[in-house]
Amino acid sequence: MSTRRRKDPRQGRATKEQPEPQLLSAALPGSRPGEWDDLQGMRETVLLWFPAELAAVFRWVMKKAVAYVLEKCRFGETPADAGATGQLRAAMLDLRFTARFLAYTAREVLEVFASSRFEETLGRFADELAVEVEKIADRVEARLARARPGKRR
Repeated sequence: MSTRRRKDPRQGRATKEQPEPQLLSAALPGSRPGEWDDLQGMRETVLLWFPAELAAVFRWVMKKAVAYVLEKCRFGETPADAGATGQLRAAMLDLRFTARFLAYTAREVLEVFASSRFEETLGRFADELAVEVEKIADRVEARLARARPGKRR
């Protein structure tokens, strides 16, 4: 556990060193440089509907576009929404998309495509996940609503 000096919010000056809280997510695997963009699930949920060759072209274009934007950020041209609020809002929107995609998958598998017991089990699993992911998105949205600048708690 690391330590750092923290400012006393009431007085604007540093207080004695306090231990940094351990991140709950510290045990989750991190992405290494160059592989983080391979983990964009929403992109894959859209690209699965395209022929493989066209999907590969879109992946290449997006990697180049993201690299360009990140290079601009490296030189100080950071978007205004790049802070915690913007990043959590983006994650919330991705979670909502994922929840709806899982719900669609469950419906399609259970009502149309269930050709085996295994497929049916996966469809029910997608259904459960859809509800859980939507709850997480709801939590993020509620926290963002409480944390809006200018709003008193």
